[in-house]
Amino acid sequence: MVQWLLGLLLLLALFPIRAQADYPLSSLRGELVVNEVLARQSAGNTIAENDEFIELYNAGSSSINLTQLRIIDGNLFTNDLDGTVGSITGNTAPFTFNCMGAQVCEGSKWLPPKAYAVVWVGQKSTRTSAAYASFQAWLRNAPKLNDTGDDVWLYEQTASGLALVDYVAIGTGSGINSGAPSTLWDAAYSASLSNVMRGQSVSLGPNGQLSQGACWEPTASGTASTTCPTYLPTLDTDNFGTRLTSVGLTNTQLHSISGRVFHDANVNGLDDSEAGLSHVVVVLYDVSTASCKSTRTSATGGYRFNELTSGNYTLYETTNLTTACPPAPRDPNQYLSSSANQLTITVANQSVTGLNFADVRMPSLITDNSAVIQPNSVSIYPHHFQAYTAGQVTLSLDSVADPVLSWSSQLYRDVNCNQTLDTNDTPLSTSLSVAANETVCLLVKVISPAHVASGASYQVSIHSSFLFGDASLLNTPVAQANTDLTTVSADLQGAGNLVLSKSVWNVTRNSVGSLAKPNEVLRYTLQYHNTGNGRLNSLALYDVVPKFAVLVGTPQCMNTPSSLGVCQVIVNNGAISWSFTGTLQAGEQGIVSFEVEVD
Repeated sequence: MVQWLLGLLLLLALFPIRAQADYPLSSLRGELVVNEVLARQSAGNTIAENDEFIELYNAGSSSINLTQLRIIDGNLFTNDLDGTVGSITGNTAPFTFNCMGAQVCEGSKWLPPKAYAVVWVGQKSTRTSAAYASFQAWLRNAPKLNDTGDDVWLYEQTASGLALVDYVAIGTGSGINSGAPSTLWDAAYSASLSNVMRGQSVSLGPNGQLSQGACWEPTASGTASTTCPTYLPTLDTDNFGTRLTSVGLTNTQLHSISGRVFHDANVNGLDDSEAGLSHVVVVLYDVSTASCKSTRTSATGGYRFNELTSGNYTLYETTNLTTACPPAPRDPNQYLSSSANQLTITVANQSVTGLNFADVRMPSLITDNSAVIQPNSVSIYPHHFQAYTAGQVTLSLDSVADPVLSWSSQLYRDVNCNQTLDTNDTPLSTSLSVAANETVCLLVKVISPAHVASGASYQVSIHSSFLFGDASLLNTPVAQANTDLTTVSADLQGAGNLVLSKSVWNVTRNSVGSLAKPNEVLRYTLQYHNTGNGRLNSLALYDVVPKFAVLVGTPQCMNTPSSLGVCQVIVNNGAISWSFTGTLQAGEQGIVSFEVEVD
């Protein structure tokens, strides 16, 4: 027994066994990968016909010096090589990227991030050229890679010796060199890579990922879909003949999730090619990594998230880009959702489209009014109800008199929208069905009592209650109100006359004009002027943000006459009001303004 042990120790001393796990690994491991291999050339066996290749991909974030690399179909650690005939170089030395002798090279020997280097075993020709590769080399050899089984070893030459960067085995047989690194490669998948057609490469998917074999497949075959947990189908992007490769290009296209945020004008929750909503924030939450990506919708309401692997995700429609992950789902400003604004999605080896968010714009009711009249007089107040979606609106009045006297008021539909009570304008007593983007013009008629003292007031509130569509998706009505204030002045001398003018300035272009491109800023200026010979009490101005824009900042009170007192600005669902505490004397004028960004 002692003699046997001594003999074994002597053998170990003379022929030490090197464990596969002891192969030194390069710091480039995981950054530079063997990404695709064509082992079975598409044509004949001559140098000119040979289009075998080995493709490398820089999956890291820094450029890599190719001259420090070595590539060969053999184990340089144990000197188990394919000999002077079988090796890709035609000798026992690896390819060194120095392109010595008959070898030909093109491109930079510094491989940028996300770029490809292709080593062709044959000579340069139209069939052996990858237009988008950053670096290419031609070894000028007849076919060398074994069709039924071979392996590729990628090394880095360091100051302390060789270090293994990556390894790929294809099929089985004598071409597979001994000492294959089982810690880096699962040989169970090698046999499935031998079943390739002539001119069909084997590809790694997803493109450029670190793999032990499960994610390799004959290009465009789909065979790795059952073994690779992050599987993406490999592509045939080769434009040469019937060859099935993606040489010099990505092996796989990562999945995407896309859709639209749109104005649901007919309130059915479906995208019927309706107008999109721009600048809406959409957030994608990756359940597996608990991380978020965010984007804003385009001018047509579209959004897309690219570079996604298979897995579970949640989409959120929200209002702004926040650090919260996942965010709180929220409706866009001035809108309500007619569909869910949080969606759960499973991506299973293919992109997902049509993940839409439907929103309905809130209606608007404008404008508040005020006037000073004499006893037994009539005042007419115009209002507009703007419906941006189809629906049903109910309009009504209520009033408060101070002191309590016999005032009267009536609501009319201003049929021709001329802000004048005509014979065709009839009282409103029932609800109205409205179409998307329909404007309902209204008039409130107020009659003051014959015997009323100066200072008496009468406040009429016009109320709107709007239901979106047929109320099947949104059954809570949107209620709004305007107020008309009438004050009596029995000794009214003279009369005020308010003249309004409106102009627009393109802030982005620094020029006059309302024409603008998306993301440009417009400034609207309203000038008011009392051209009468009496004062104007309780002055209030109103405007609305255009449909094609969003409000920027706070509306401004500019050049306000001192007699008008304090100017107060209120913004409500896109409607803007400026009210004043004083009076506008005869001949006085002032300016208010607001800015918008064009969608």
